[in-house]
Amino acid sequence: MDGANAGALRILVVDDVADLLESMSMLLQLEGHKVATAKNAPGAILRAASFQPDVVLLDIGLPEISGFAAARRLREEMGATPLLIAMSGWTREEDKAQAREAGFDHYLPKPINLEKLKELLRLRRQPSSEN
Repeated sequence: MDGANAGALRILVVDDVADLLESMSMLLQLEGHKVATAKNAPGAILRAASFQPDVVLLDIGLPEISGFAAARRLREEMGATPLLIAMSGWTREEDKAQAREAGFDHYLPKPINLEKLKELLRLRRQPSSEN
């Protein structure tokens, strides 16, 4: 079960593009992580409450409620616990600044650089040396 891979993270992937959602989920599962998915912001907020993710990969350009609003809501409900990573085709500095203001920890432009994502996940897995 969860103990099979000591470095496994609980990752919630949120994107309204079904192909991206499925492929990202499969790649993360192949890396040994436990993955849940959502296709929109309301679904992400509900799923996060029950799944309690370590990491949330959240698309910014979601229909109806943006990823920015979803990130703010996740921070309100879950505090600093999950690592929030924005995924977006928007690469302007204003978008990155808005993501930081919304509570995202990192910003990955699409198409996602998998090596960069793996590095962020490796850093998240490492135990903190702080007390």
